[in-house]
Amino acid sequence: MMKIFRRLIAFSLALLATLALSSCKGNKTDNTIYNSFHKNAFFGEYMYSSGVLIDTKTNEQVELTRDVFDTYRKDSQRVLGYFVDGDYIYYSVSETVKEEYSVFGNRANVIIYELNLKTFESETVYYETTSPQSKFLDLHQTSPQMSVDAITNFFVIGEELIFVDSKGISSIDLRTQKKTLLVEEMVDQTYFSYCKGRIYYINGKKELMSYALSTGDSHKMVDPRVTNFLVTDNYIFFSSCSDSGRLYRSDLNGENVVRITDKSAYSYLEQNGKIYAVLTDKEIKDIFTMTSGTLTEMNVDGSECKTLADNVLFVKYAYSTELLMVEKIDSGSTIYDMKTSNYFLDKQTGKIEKIERVT
Repeated sequence: MMKIFRRLIAFSLALLATLALSSCKGNKTDNTIYNSFHKNAFFGEYMYSSGVLIDTKTNEQVELTRDVFDTYRKDSQRVLGYFVDGDYIYYSVSETVKEEYSVFGNRANVIIYELNLKTFESETVYYETTSPQSKFLDLHQTSPQMSVDAITNFFVIGEELIFVDSKGISSIDLRTQKKTLLVEEMVDQTYFSYCKGRIYYINGKKELMSYALSTGDSHKMVDPRVTNFLVTDNYIFFSSCSDSGRLYRSDLNGENVVRITDKSAYSYLEQNGKIYAVLTDKEIKDIFTMTSGTLTEMNVDGSECKTLADNVLFVKYAYSTELLMVEKIDSGSTIYDMKTSNYFLDKQTGKIEKIERVT
């Protein structure tokens, strides 16, 4: 009897250990900070670019998708968005499949893959398609779903994938594939964030909103209308529409609002207690304003400003404690004729090096 009892205890402990290990896959803790505009393209020893993972030490490349420009293949894919979670990267793909004899043309799929960055083993965690397809002279086939929403900006918490699309903000249970609409209103798909159990977004009225995943509570965070924002561990930074796009800071609950710059700011990120912002004298009224500015380093209260580079369009990623990725204007002055390139900027020396596009 005692032996059986010990075996039961051993089995129970092993089961608990297995469950504990399995819970590590996917972010089970609530310390994720996600900002859709500043999804870091660098993780560990790899850089992401145009559907390819690049080993930054050896320059070896791992292709995530088939070549979208290969017209001889039956179907093609392109990466829409991605989210990095520890040793895993989740990436969403738009796929076009040629359908012969179909009245409605090609079939479109949206797929989300999970890629293990250690083994490079990949599995499909979500799949949505425009099927069923009506075939020529098939009188019994039902009318197809004509389109699926692209999933570009998303993050994963545990087994829930949260994303924004044309309907608002939704979640997908990766175990059951069940989709749930969380927020039903127009949401700016460019700026979409998560921190400490709350989703932050800009609605159609340019209001900065907050949604609690646990309770479903949704409310406006600050009085000024905003063009863009950034969420960090302790603060929200946002550009005010009513103040020509100048940069403000508030607590995560929207309180203690203070202005921290005298110039307009339309692109900024935070790293190690410093803010890196592109500042300009021009008025910023919306996210479509395209103008270069001065990349400036400052404290979170706007003090101790230091100029890093001029003629910068966006500050995009923090590659390391030393390097930033920035986008600079090479030529042109309007959205129609402007040509830009990405550069590595050394924050200490000011050295800037152009990043050659992956081919």
